[in-house]
Amino acid sequence: MGLLLFFVFLFSCGHKTIDYDADAKFYKNLDDSIYKRYNIEKPKETIAYLDSVFATIKQVSNYGRYYLYNRKRTYYSSIDDIKNGDLYADSALSVLEQNSLQAHYPEQYAYALLSKGSTAFALHNYNSSYDYYYRAITFAKQNLDVCKLKDYSYAVAMTLYSQQKYRQSANYFKQAFTEYLICKDNKRDAWHMQEILNNTALCYTKVDQSDSALFYYNKALFFIKKNLVGLVTDKDIAVANAVIYGNMGKVYYKKNQLDTAESLLIKSINTNLQPYGDHKDAQLEQVQLANLYLKRNQLESLHKTLSDLESEFAHDPSERAKLDWLMLMSQYYDLTHHEGSAFKYYRTYIQMRDSVNEVNKKAFQTDILQQLREKEQQLKIDTLTKDNQLSHIYLWLSVAIAILALTIIALVYHYYIRGKQNIQALTRLNKEVGEQKDKLEFAMVELEKSNNDKDRILKVVAHDLRNPIGGIAMLTNALMEENSQNEEGEQILSMIEKSAQNSLKLIHELLETDLHPDDTAIHKQYININETIRQCVHLMRVNADKKNQELELSLLPNPLSINMNKGQIERVISNLLSNAIKFSPIGGKISISLQQKNASVLIAVKDRGMGIPADLHHQIFNTFTDATRKGTAGEKSFGLGLSICKQIIEAHKGKIWVESEIGEGATFYVELPI
Repeated sequence: MGLLLFFVFLFSCGHKTIDYDADAKFYKNLDDSIYKRYNIEKPKETIAYLDSVFATIKQVSNYGRYYLYNRKRTYYSSIDDIKNGDLYADSALSVLEQNSLQAHYPEQYAYALLSKGSTAFALHNYNSSYDYYYRAITFAKQNLDVCKLKDYSYAVAMTLYSQQKYRQSANYFKQAFTEYLICKDNKRDAWHMQEILNNTALCYTKVDQSDSALFYYNKALFFIKKNLVGLVTDKDIAVANAVIYGNMGKVYYKKNQLDTAESLLIKSINTNLQPYGDHKDAQLEQVQLANLYLKRNQLESLHKTLSDLESEFAHDPSERAKLDWLMLMSQYYDLTHHEGSAFKYYRTYIQMRDSVNEVNKKAFQTDILQQLREKEQQLKIDTLTKDNQLSHIYLWLSVAIAILALTIIALVYHYYIRGKQNIQALTRLNKEVGEQKDKLEFAMVELEKSNNDKDRILKVVAHDLRNPIGGIAMLTNALMEENSQNEEGEQILSMIEKSAQNSLKLIHELLETDLHPDDTAIHKQYININETIRQCVHLMRVNADKKNQELELSLLPNPLSINMNKGQIERVISNLLSNAIKFSPIGGKISISLQQKNASVLIAVKDRGMGIPADLHHQIFNTFTDATRKGTAGEKSFGLGLSICKQIIEAHKGKIWVESEIGEGATFYVELPI
């Protein structure tokens, strides 16, 4: 056992754990940056950019190699370089298989199999293609959700179409569209769906079901208008519509509605002959337009169309279009009595037709559906063989499990007995905890009573101290008015009088702190808020004049009555003004303003004093707060005034807060509901 643990430890230390999700995310972000720089229309630039980026990466992971090969496969396929596309498809698949990454990247592996099948089919390696298709669908069904199977249905549909099995192909295209509709999650899927609708219509066109074909062509046009406008460029939409218009023109040609067919074909050709258009599709529509002119015997229009088509072949010829062009040229010269030229073009047509037929011959020699059914049957046989082998293993496992089960039952019984004993012990402990809880609750009740008694005693003491301290203040004031004291005596009396006044203020605020938070305990009535504020300011002007300060008042433009306790609101405003005067410099300016909001009145008291640090904004509203400071003339603060203001305002269902910065003064806001 010790030796086994040593090898496990050695193995774990020698292999670095790979974060597969992070690795994939890195290349997903790289993919996004590529699409911001380039698109499918710039394959060469994209490949060059990819190579430059990978040249800067010190150590490319296996997933990174798969990503690079798969991207190059995509872009080589887009420029019809199928051989290079197939090489990179093979390399991408090999990276995943040789490094056993199928379980970590199941979606990428299924897609790699499907891509290899597609390139093999394009190279006419049909048996190999069907094998990759089958491996892709088998793996996807076992490891992916249904939304990952949509590309498989599309691939089978395209294969059937190339074998001219149009009815079966149409069914697979419709199945693929349904799968994309359920699972559509990006721009690529939406673009693919309009193509699938167009391909479905093409299948019905091939079997002369014109009404069904037109139904799906119109459905494709409607889908583009509803789902792709704003999602892709206007040029992409124009090209997609042009392809459908051309296909519809062929249907109307078969229905002998030649004017409609001509209009749609010309519309398609004019768009696809633009630099951004699908030139090969334009060539196919030009062939169809030439057939239309031949049917009408419009030889001049026929010759012009064939000449334009010949010019297009100089750039990037479509094999199908060129084959049909040769036949049309032969027919044109036959009608214009140039038998030599007619024979020359017809002979070239026969040679090219035989060559094309030889290449495509293999596509019709195999039945993809039969191939897939045979592979599925072989898989079932292999599965049954493996099941038979596994049944013997399961038998021995069942015996081992039975022995293990008996052991587990014995252990369960043993721990059941111990558990029962533990439950009894826990019951006793819970009982003791309950008793302790009862004692704590009793102690909390007694503590609350003691706290209330302490508050009452504090109120009594404060009340009893008010009269003697008030007497001291009056006597001290009387002695000072006699002017019979020397200078030192006057200073002493002034200090005694100031201390007595501060003590009286503290006692008064102590007696005011017993406000009930419930507004039902407050006697309210509707009072003119303008008059209330004006009176408060008038009373506080005396204190402001002592420090040569200016009180600036801005009232509401119209009288407004609100439901409040006049005395308590006056106390709040007076307290805020007193603080503003206390903490404003001599000769400073204090602003008091009222503003009516939707359902409330906002009162602001602004000073230009020393300001309040941000960390004290909430503490200054606490009872007996430590956040107290002396005024600009040395006035003392007790830490009760703002807490009383807060209790009063909250009892009125209002709000009070402060906004301030050091050295910039402070603004206290009171918001009262109307």
